[in-house]
Amino acid sequence: MLVCVTVLAIVGVSVAARASRVLVPAVVGLPQPDAINRLQKAGLVVEDGGTLFSNDVPRNHVISQEPAAGSTVERGTSVRIVLSAGAETFAMPDVIGRSADEASRELSELGLTVSTQVVESQLASGTVLESFPAPGAEVRAGTPVRLSIAGQPVSPSEIAQYSFVGATVFLDPVPRGTTPDVTYEVARRIRALIEASGGTVVVSRSPSATSTALADRVAAARAATATVAVVLDVASSGQSGLALSLDPSKTGPSATVSSSIASATAQALSAAGLASRDAGRFRDPILSVVSCPGIRVLLGSLADPADVARFGDPDWADTVARAVYRGLGVGLGRGPR
Repeated sequence: MLVCVTVLAIVGVSVAARASRVLVPAVVGLPQPDAINRLQKAGLVVEDGGTLFSNDVPRNHVISQEPAAGSTVERGTSVRIVLSAGAETFAMPDVIGRSADEASRELSELGLTVSTQVVESQLASGTVLESFPAPGAEVRAGTPVRLSIAGQPVSPSEIAQYSFVGATVFLDPVPRGTTPDVTYEVARRIRALIEASGGTVVVSRSPSATSTALADRVAAARAATATVAVVLDVASSGQSGLALSLDPSKTGPSATVSSSIASATAQALSAAGLASRDAGRFRDPILSVVSCPGIRVLLGSLADPADVARFGDPDWADTVARAVYRGLGVGLGRGPR
């Protein structure tokens, strides 16, 4: 009888021991919430193993686990899981046109650090107008991203500080094949400011016509009968940064007004925190064929990585455009509206 009791006790202990042990489920490749749920259902404790970059495993999915799947462990054992931080670098998503909340949520889930700024726009409030870095740029987790968000529509008097009624401004954004098309982006912003101030703007080319021949742009300049001309260009090499220059063909009153515009533009840039230099005289093929005053604005150098980075910054382009606008207003003597 004693023997039977002993045997039963041993069997009971063995069964209880087996009942306290569990198989570790496979959670590699699962999203974090699913992996936690599966491990907890198996009676195991989840331990945070941190994150690693991975080009193969999506962000917030399990890269590895320890103990391995199929191991037999005591119930309550900790299973350490390592999550994917996503690819170390990836293309900036295109969120332009999306709502600010939706875009911010998507970018934050990718590990990007999102900030927003409200800009003047007639589009629906809360719409993403631009992003910096631009769509397609190479980014990584932690990269700061700034979204320009449409604000409430504003009246022309709030946008414009000078009256350009009766004035025609000719803009020549020199095609240089940059991405984005920085000379045209600045020209587009100047155009919006001038037109909001009652002026007429003629642009030498469209944004898609980056191969526009110089002869066509010269013909457009001659036909414009402009009040003032502004050439926007970038250098392929040489000194970096913003620079302003005058055409030596300008003499008399035209030279005086051109100099006033350049000086006022430099002051506006400085007030906005952007340094510029005087590039002296430069024989420009556009400015030399028009009789009106004009200036050449060099936006930077393609040989300088810092300049190239700024070319993709919509906030920088806005600041430059507003400085040129104010320079034109002051230099031409266009009184406040």
